[in-house]
Amino acid sequence: MWWTPTIGQAQNSLPWTQRYVLNKYCKLPASLDIAKETVETNLRHFHQFAEFVQIPDGQFTRLKGWKKTCLFGKVEKYRWARPGEEEVLTVVKNMETVHVETCRELAANDRVAWEFGMGSPEDAMNEIGVYKYFREQERTCRYVLQMHGSFRSETRTWLVLENCDGGDLFDWVERQRDAGLLNEQQIKRYVWQILKAVDFLHSHNVGHRDISLENLLLRNGEVRLMDFGQAVQLQDKDGRPYHYFRMSGKDYYRAPECYIPSSNTCPGLQVQAMCPNGWTPGREVQVMGGGYLWPAFVATPWHQWMSLPLVLPFLSCMRRFSHGSRPC
Repeated sequence: MWWTPTIGQAQNSLPWTQRYVLNKYCKLPASLDIAKETVETNLRHFHQFAEFVQIPDGQFTRLKGWKKTCLFGKVEKYRWARPGEEEVLTVVKNMETVHVETCRELAANDRVAWEFGMGSPEDAMNEIGVYKYFREQERTCRYVLQMHGSFRSETRTWLVLENCDGGDLFDWVERQRDAGLLNEQQIKRYVWQILKAVDFLHSHNVGHRDISLENLLLRNGEVRLMDFGQAVQLQDKDGRPYHYFRMSGKDYYRAPECYIPSSNTCPGLQVQAMCPNGWTPGREVQVMGGGYLWPAFVATPWHQWMSLPLVLPFLSCMRRFSHGSRPC
């Protein structure tokens, strides 16, 4: 795992001694070719698709006795009786508008957020925008949860979704396992449906980043993929893949290439990484022991930082000309 800090405004506020180390040991080579990948991400891209109308009076009737919690509010079931249409049972994410609006203030560039140690929170505005974006496409996917509408009042924001009568896939697996009824053919069908949903997302340049059994619902015996609070674009308009830095999703479901080891999850960890071809001596900083080195470096006084174990020996070793003689 490589730490490649942005040398910019944050650096200008540092003491000259810290600026010296950053410039000497941590600056990216000017000749480095990054044409195949971009780190200029826009986590707010799907916000532009989020649209709301006033919550209609007299059309929604809440079902008592069923309620769950969600980000910024609660999840309830409502019967929706639209004029001239058949009544439909829906699930409503009922959230506080003021909290949903705070999502517009989240960092847009994932690399900047990562450098300053920000977490990777769920984005309610992003989820609404993704559902709306899918509704605008010519082709839909039956294995992706459908949105019926998005509504707003001064105090409440509603995301109205199709109801799934079978619960989530996690509960289904537990029930089948406890009854000794886990069926290989049924599992294959569900896996195929999940892959079709993922294919639909990727064909529309959307990466979910939080697929789990808890985010897969069952409706009439079929899978429905939901929860797009951490979804992102996969590539830019020129086809270059985006590079994201922060952890997303749940620990147990995270793909290996998206896992960021830390001293909390792996006590005593030491990360070893191969030096990329074409890099010159002293240009790399290895994250040893895991974690976010950049915020710790900024916040730590110079004399304390230089007294940390392995810092001076490590920097000295990284200046060796031969790649094979360096610690990574």
